[in-house]
Amino acid sequence: NNRVYGRMWSGGNWSPGLGSAAELLNYGDNNCGAPRVAISNDGSAVVVWRQKSGASETGNYKVYKAHYRSGAWVKPSSYADAVGTHPTYEYLEPNVAMDNDGNAIIVYAMQDLFNDLNRAEYSASLGSWGTEIFIQAYVSPYRPLIIMNSNEVIIATYTNDHIDLYRKSTGYTEQKRSSNEVIEPHIDMVMNNSNTAYIAFVHDSSNKLHRADPPLTSEMIS
Repeated sequence: NNRVYGRMWSGGNWSPGLGSAAELLNYGDNNCGAPRVAISNDGSAVVVWRQKSGASETGNYKVYKAHYRSGAWVKPSSYADAVGTHPTYEYLEPNVAMDNDGNAIIVYAMQDLFNDLNRAEYSASLGSWGTEIFIQAYVSPYRPLIIMNSNEVIIATYTNDHIDLYRKSTGYTEQKRSSNEVIEPHIDMVMNNSNTAYIAFVHDSSNKLHRADPPLTSEMIS
C-alpha cells in the first residue's frame, strides 16, 4: 500500500540520511494519496494527504497531517486523528500553506450534500491547531490552491468551469471569474509581498496557458 514518508534537507544533508529509511508519516495500513507539503522560514513544515479512516481500507477518506516543529514530527496517532472528523462524509484533495512565522492553513473539500470547502488553521503563537472552519458550499472536489504570507491568505477553487478566489482580508468571501471557459482548473498560484496573486490556467477557447490576477483579468502567456 502507498505510504507517506518525509525526508528533510538542512545544512547540506538529508535527515534521515539517504542510507536509512525515510520517516513514515501516516498511521495504519491504508493507501495514501495526494500528499502536499509547505515549509516555513522558521524550519517547521506541514505535510497533508488523504487516506481511508479505518484499518484494511475501510472507512471514508479523511485528511491527515504531519507537522514538523521543534526538530521532530508530530504525526497522526490513530485513524481518528484526522483534520476533519465527520463520521460519514468524504474528505478529499487537501492542500496546505505556511507563512514565515510558522502559521499554517490546511484547505480541503468535504463531500457532504453541498460539497463544502473547509479549512483548519495552526497558530504558531498559540502552538495549537484550531477546529474545522467552513468557507463555502457547492465547490468542486478538485484540489484547491492556497498561498499565504503574514498579511494575507488566498484560496482558489475550480467549480463549474470557473475559478473562485477567497481572501482572508475580505473574510473569505467569494470573488468569481466572469467567464466560464476554464478547462484546466488551475496549474499553480503565487503571491508577492504586495499581496498580488497570479494563477495559471488553461483557457477553453484558445487551449492556451493563461494567467489571471485579482480581479481575475486574463492574459494569454503561451
